[in-house]
Order: sequence, then C-alpha cells, then structure tokens
Amino acid sequence: MEDELFIFEKDTFIDDVSELEKQVERLFIIENSLADNRKEHREFAQTIDLDFEIIEDVYKYYRPACIINIYTFSERLIKSYVYTLLGNNNSPAVETFIEKKIPKSKFSPNVKASEIQKIINEFSPNKERFILIASLLKKEDIKKDFDYIIQSRHTYAHRGRYRNDYTREQYLDIIRFLYYLIDEVDFCLTNMEKHIELQNFITNILKLKSDILSAEKETPKIYIKKKLKEIKVEAKKAICILNSVNFDSYIFSNLLISLDLILHIDLRKNKEFIINRIEKIEF
Repeated sequence: MEDELFIFEKDTFIDDVSELEKQVERLFIIENSLADNRKEHREFAQTIDLDFEIIEDVYKYYRPACIINIYTFSERLIKSYVYTLLGNNNSPAVETFIEKKIPKSKFSPNVKASEIQKIINEFSPNKERFILIASLLKKEDIKKDFDYIIQSRHTYAHRGRYRNDYTREQYLDIIRFLYYLIDEVDFCLTNMEKHIELQNFITNILKLKSDILSAEKETPKIYIKKKLKEIKVEAKKAICILNSVNFDSYIFSNLLISLDLILHIDLRKNKEFIINRIEKIEF
C-alpha cells in the first residue's frame, strides 16, 4: 500500500486536484459567510453551546489547511515522478540502493516551479534539454503565485505565519497549475523525446513570431509571408504532438488553440492584417 503512494497514476492525481478545488471553493464560502452573517454564526454557536471564538478559530485554520494540502499534493506528485522513473519492479539490490540514496520516508523535494524543472532534469535522460512548457510560455504570474503558496507552507510550518491575502481567483489559478503539472509529469514519463521536440517547435514559433512583430514598417510582405509559412510548418508539427497526448490542463489546451489559430491565418491577406493576427495570438 505504501509503495502505491509513490507510483504515478494520472487519474488518481486528477481526482485529488478536483478535491483540492472543492476545498478552495469551500474556503471562500466559509469566509464570505462569516463576513456577511457573523451574527447568525454567533447564534449557531449558542445553539450548540460552543464558544463562538472556537468556531471562528476552526474557520481560520481552513485557509492554512488548504495551503498545506496544495503543498503535500505537489510534493507527492513530484515524488511519484522520481520513483516511477526509477522503476517499480527492480531487483532487491537495486531497490536497496535506491532506498539508501533517496529513501522514500525522507526524500522531500523542493516543489517550487523552478525547482520542479531542476528535479525532472536531474532524474531524466535528457536532463540538459528539458524545459517546462509553462516556462517557455512565460506563465510567470501563476508560477509566482504557486511558489508563494509553497513558501507559505514552509513559513507556516516553522513560524506559524502564512500569506492570507490570496483571492479566490489566485487560488483557482494555482489549482489549474496543478492540473498542468500532472500533464507535465505524465508527458515526461510517457515520451520525453516528444516533449523535447514540442519544446523546440514552440521555441522556434516564438522566435519567428518575434521576427515578424519586430520587422520594420518598410519590410516587404514577402518577408512576412515567408516567416508565417515557417511558423505554420512548426505549428503543424507541434499540433501533431499535442494531438497524441492526453491532457486535462488549460495551459496545453490553450496552446493547442493558439497553434490552430496560426494555421488559419490567410496568407493572401495584406501585410498589416497578417501582423495584426499574429500579434493577437497569445501563448
């Protein structure tokens, strides 16, 4: 049973994030109810013969509980990647070696976004080539919020303090980022080479897009058209990979939508139209 906790099962992790999402929704239901109906909560406490301050303290602990659960989930996800990659049917000698070097009871990976990339690099065959798709797409705001949540758990564990000003939308963004991390782990375990290829296609697309948007006004349409054709070629390759992968997160689904929009830009249109369309497509 214990070993099952260290095996990556995507459906299980999806279910767990779904439960975390429900917990976050309950958090804001509780906090909004307490803010809007404080008198009613006091009356409820009286009906069950309980000091209202006790109930209020219980409510207040729900927020750090959500933070701890998000951290615990993230750590379990990354540990499952490492131990699944190392194998589940090793010889006793190999299992003894693994347990000695990275014991399951003590291995506690840093699960900030940048550190997750380092961990995947450290334990993967193509360690110097792997990049999180979210890093390529410059999802800095959501990565920053996620990292603050992870840091808040450490601060709460050691000092009893935590950041408590996250909005509902920020929490839900973090939940969406967890769905994305599940997709990343699944992708890396399933086909790291395809992941590397996708990275390269995205990098090329972003470079070509930058070339078009930074072109001088006097640049002839033939140059813009040539660059767009090159983008379309890379986009088709990226779409082919994404269509072969099962994903549940908005980062991958939005990427697919953006790539599809590129394919539908009409090369017959004038230069200004093409540039305008490319500029509006976000990655």
